[in-house]
Amino acid sequence: MKETRQKSTGTVKSDKAQKSRIGAIAARRSLRTDRKYPLVMIKLLEVLKMMKTAVIYATKTKHSKKLAEAISLFLNTTAQDIAKNPALDDVDLLFIVGGIYGGASMPELLAYIKTLEAPMPKYAALVTSCASGSQRQIAVCNILEEKGVKVLDEFVCKGRILFVSATHPNAKDLKAAIDFAQKIVAVECYHKSAVPNCKEMR
Repeated sequence: MKETRQKSTGTVKSDKAQKSRIGAIAARRSLRTDRKYPLVMIKLLEVLKMMKTAVIYATKTKHSKKLAEAISLFLNTTAQDIAKNPALDDVDLLFIVGGIYGGASMPELLAYIKTLEAPMPKYAALVTSCASGSQRQIAVCNILEEKGVKVLDEFVCKGRILFVSATHPNAKDLKAAIDFAQKIVAVECYHKSAVPNCKEMR
């Protein structure tokens, strides 16, 4: 009986840990099985193999870490914490994941972005969590564009603050973040001239 209970408890814990992994794997598989746009999906997979992508995050509550890890699994890379000052060498597409605290991005994230030097990433996409589910990382976007990095788009989802939005980011949010990453890869490949700038994203 004790052994059975231990196995059951372990299963519950592992299920929670694997939610984002399963979602990312499912998203990658969907690229292979999409019958509506098979040629486009095959091209996206080819681009993912050739493109150098990176995912960085800044977090106080680990919400941004969850989102970053889900996206990095889909992109087959590793999410990196800006607290460790990761080096970004010859990156084609950079995903920046962060939260809104007191109406603004984390000062640590802004400071890190300001230190980026050539060779700069060619493109960036922002992933943001906030209690309202609507605030954007305008300061991050502006710094990137001042440095010549084209910001393709921004995904915003709810994030927990105290007892507000206590269940977020949830499995649905993680799936939406993965879908966003898939869309960004497509945008980077096929619609470079049609993406919004920071002012249009406000």
